[in-house]
Amino acid sequence: MRIKLTFYSDRNIILPVHYNYVLQSFIYKNIIDPNLSEFIHNNAYSYNKRKFKLFVFSKIFPKGIIQNKMININKEFYFYISSVLDDLLANLAKSFVLNEKFILFKNVIYLKSIEVIKYPTVFNDSCIKGVSIRLLSPITVYSTLSNGGSLKKTYYYSPLEKEFYRLIKLNLLKKYNSFYLANLNEDNFNFNLELGSFDYKRHCRVIMYKGDYVIKGFYGNFFISGDRDIIKFAYDVGLGAKNSQGFGMFDIL
Repeated sequence: MRIKLTFYSDRNIILPVHYNYVLQSFIYKNIIDPNLSEFIHNNAYSYNKRKFKLFVFSKIFPKGIIQNKMININKEFYFYISSVLDDLLANLAKSFVLNEKFILFKNVIYLKSIEVIKYPTVFNDSCIKGVSIRLLSPITVYSTLSNGGSLKKTYYYSPLEKEFYRLIKLNLLKKYNSFYLANLNEDNFNFNLELGSFDYKRHCRVIMYKGDYVIKGFYGNFFISGDRDIIKFAYDVGLGAKNSQGFGMFDIL
């Protein structure tokens, strides 16, 4: 399920350039069911000691004008939230409807509209072959490398590396197994992501999360293939890692 949230303000909306944590906190704050909030925050869905929140959100549209490390948006913006957990989105929608105004960073904002986005018609087919996707937030996948001692380094893979695609598939497989309590493996998990076109300089994004934590993500043109149910799940929860921090949301063209 996917919803589009549109907000407005009486004045221009000013946000940090790196607003992922601001927007994530805004979403968490508006989960009004305390049991659901605790579950999403602390437990979520697990698979082999990994925990998955199973929701994803987009960047803010329009992108606004960058001035002095801040983004200036002209009084109105929208973004998307997707999740395989319909209760989560219903809870958020209720919260946004019931409250008169909200605080996002230092901005007083008001809800203009909530729209439930219909699933693309491509999901009418049982098998999806090579459809083009548009990224609504950058994809990130990584490995934590060690020098054999205490020093560890996070390495972010780019779409120019084969490991990028293997890790995206493996991450989606783990999320799928965690939610459906399945036991699929890479061999019988029918999903494939292929690169259409990519320019490292133009498509690379470096995001500062919580002020000083660096996350590297990528845009680009991609094609997706596989079983309908798997791709529909990916559409709901996002591709790659850190979905609940605003990475890996896509639309089907």
